[in-house]
Amino acid sequence: MNLNEIVAKISVVGAGSWGTSLANLLAEKGYPVTLWAYETDLVERMQQTRENDLYLSGIKLSKNLTFTSDLKQAVTGKRLLLLVPPSQVMRQVVEQFVPHLDERVLIVSASKGIENDSLMLMSQVLEESLPTALHKQVGFLSGPSFAKEVSAGMPTAVVAAADDQQLADTIQKIFNTETFRVYTHNDVIGVELGGAMKNVIALAAGVSDGLGFGHNTRAALITRGLAEMTR
Repeated sequence: MNLNEIVAKISVVGAGSWGTSLANLLAEKGYPVTLWAYETDLVERMQQTRENDLYLSGIKLSKNLTFTSDLKQAVTGKRLLLLVPPSQVMRQVVEQFVPHLDERVLIVSASKGIENDSLMLMSQVLEESLPTALHKQVGFLSGPSFAKEVSAGMPTAVVAAADDQQLADTIQKIFNTETFRVYTHNDVIGVELGGAMKNVIALAAGVSDGLGFGHNTRAALITRGLAEMTR
């Protein structure tokens, strides 16, 4: 893979808080990035104010970011496609843009979740939705991360997972910054499940705080939650 060719043509599909934050991270590395949003009015506001006031308010967006609500325009000719739509609409979004993909495109999914009706992971959804020829060009980015903290430059660690180690290494090089540390792994399913299940533990920790319990209780929930997730 030619890294310079890949980073010269990047699109991020999904302008929620996580998608916008990752798009901005790549743009701040000097890469030209197109960010696709479903909402036309949001695209117009981002163009005018350089801010995603709906999902990532208070964060100024890089001058290297361009915005569009045209999905065909967003994906055509791109060499890196970062997918960050809500997991429940991943299938519909992918099926819309598949006819316009470059056969050399590297696809990275950063959507966390499990499809409601099928109970499929995003890797399984993409396997069904993408042409077979592209299956070996798909990787996954996940980890315990808050979008606003990433955009604020707070130290964050995530994992790039792929069946092919070279692909995982490439994703690592593309996303790594001084404050955004990317590790690699070949356990795609484990990384995806971790990204989905940790939300349950996070909610439980919030309930614990809301009930007035302290750090001991929260630490117990997180520690035992990690043990349960591993099992």
